[in-house]
Amino acid sequence: GVAAMDRGGQVEHLPAADELVLAQGYEYYPGGSGANVAVGMARLGRRVGFWGPLGVGPDAQALVAAFEVEPVDCSACPQASQSQARCIITVDKQGERTIVALGGAGKVNSAQELDLAYLCRGRVLMVTEYCGEIALAALEAGRTAGTVNFYNPGGTAVAAGFSYLAELLPWVDVLQLSRTEIGHL
Repeated sequence: GVAAMDRGGQVEHLPAADELVLAQGYEYYPGGSGANVAVGMARLGRRVGFWGPLGVGPDAQALVAAFEVEPVDCSACPQASQSQARCIITVDKQGERTIVALGGAGKVNSAQELDLAYLCRGRVLMVTEYCGEIALAALEAGRTAGTVNFYNPGGTAVAAGFSYLAELLPWVDVLQLSRTEIGHL
């Protein structure tokens, strides 16, 4: 999955185009869908590993420190040469949010970069934010290893449409989508 360092602000309402809205609070915290799932499972008392590229610099160091506290094993994560992925998130009083991804280390570019042996060590494999050949390679390896496969394709893959996801679904035991993603499909 993806790990990021997020910058988040609480706002009265989400801004319209060209509207300035003042944040009522501002936080800096670890995030990314894959990292969030890993931390959530660790907090439920499960042994968890996270695999995804970690960048260089203070943001990547903060992510590693946060994983160690939970504890989530990130010892097999590949080291990227760029700064860590980051997002800007605004959340209104009703809990609605906007997310702007700023880029950085977060994803691998090909299935050959995956550490399939590490990914398939557990009983459950959760693939988040990946699609195409990368997701397919991970899910196929998981099925071969006997894992229960969860898949959260993320907004980019869902935006490509159902036919784009169709080749992956035979390898998926549980498909996880947000209500926006369900609406789009």
